[in-house]
Amino acid sequence: MKAYISKSNLVDYDSLIAVRSILDIYGVEAKEYTGGRYSSQPIEDADLMICISYPSSKDRNYIYVGKGIYIEIITALHEKVIVLMYEAGNFYKIKETKVFDIGDYRKKFGRIEIFPESVKDIGKFLKAVPIRDKEKKEEKDIKII
Repeated sequence: MKAYISKSNLVDYDSLIAVRSILDIYGVEAKEYTGGRYSSQPIEDADLMICISYPSSKDRNYIYVGKGIYIEIITALHEKVIVLMYEAGNFYKIKETKVFDIGDYRKKFGRIEIFPESVKDIGKFLKAVPIRDKEKKEEKDIKII
């Protein structure tokens, strides 16, 4: 399985290391943007995306994200990639996404509504993530004229 880690520029590095370690334990190949020329290809190639916003970004059933993570979430959802949010040691499934404050690119550009219950067994969840068939996706993208 392939995963893409979407992270805030304000990420807490302990959280980032925790997510990398969990994915490594379960044999998940993880990619993330590390600088230079940006491409959405690693998201398009992924089966799962895990997003890590800035510390204390969770407010009840919402997690706020900057513009970069928000755009990556929209891209992943469009590509039918499963998306999880990571906050304070817990993984959450996404319920809904909305632009929240168009002027706040760093922290509150997007508001991600999450299901209140966190994923209880991340190992079991990861084993159940279907591997996306990239060939079928490409076939669906071809239009017959």
